[in-house]
Amino acid sequence: MRFPAWPKSLVIAVVAAMLSACGTSGNNFSAGSLADFVPGETTLAQASALLGSYPEQTYATTEGAVTALWSFQVTGLDHLLYRKSALVQFGPDGTFRRIVDTTGVTGGGAGKTHQRETAGFPCGSEQSACP
Repeated sequence: MRFPAWPKSLVIAVVAAMLSACGTSGNNFSAGSLADFVPGETTLAQASALLGSYPEQTYATTEGAVTALWSFQVTGLDHLLYRKSALVQFGPDGTFRRIVDTTGVTGGGAGKTHQRETAGFPCGSEQSACP
């Protein structure tokens, strides 16, 4: 059986249409570095350097605290293929307070334990439960 020869322009158009249906949004970041944040010490600028990316969005409160969102996602033809995000809170003094939420970020349990201990909430205390 012999297949008909397709015009080169048709092949290019089909490939271009397939590629245009895929995309990314946000800034990719090194999520493993979240464990290196030290409460009361790490600033937003230092956090950005550790993660290798600026936050996608920041939200300021009237008290001067800032919550920063690092977000990155890859989409396919008609659905989400991959997503990771980290929502991080910085206090009015400009230093890291806590990780509010993460999506698609694995590991980091030891780092979170260190962060809570540094913040004055030892694991196993009544105030917090470390992962």
